[in-house]
Amino acid sequence: MLIGVTMLLLAYAIVAQLAPALALALVAPSRIRPAFIVGGILLGEATVAVFAMPGVSVASVFPSWPSALQDINVGVLALCANLVVIGCGTLVPPSHMRKSD
Repeated sequence: MLIGVTMLLLAYAIVAQLAPALALALVAPSRIRPAFIVGGILLGEATVAVFAMPGVSVASVFPSWPSALQDINVGVLALCANLVVIGCGTLVPPSHMRKSD
């Protein structure tokens, strides 16, 4: 039963990780960097996968955080990690990106 719940959590999390990419594509399509979009999705999904392991929680990984942050939903934490990667990607000027021929 626990494996089924974990699989559903991971499946839902990957759909949620697509939201920042979709929002950026609608608002500023010229700022999209596919490598950073993929990197953000992978980091967000890896974050959810780590916290889905038995015995791992935000409180156990970050014991010095305030209790309000230790009770944060793992999906929100993963989405924040995703947004940081995508945000860094939007700051990279187009001239610094390799062009594929």
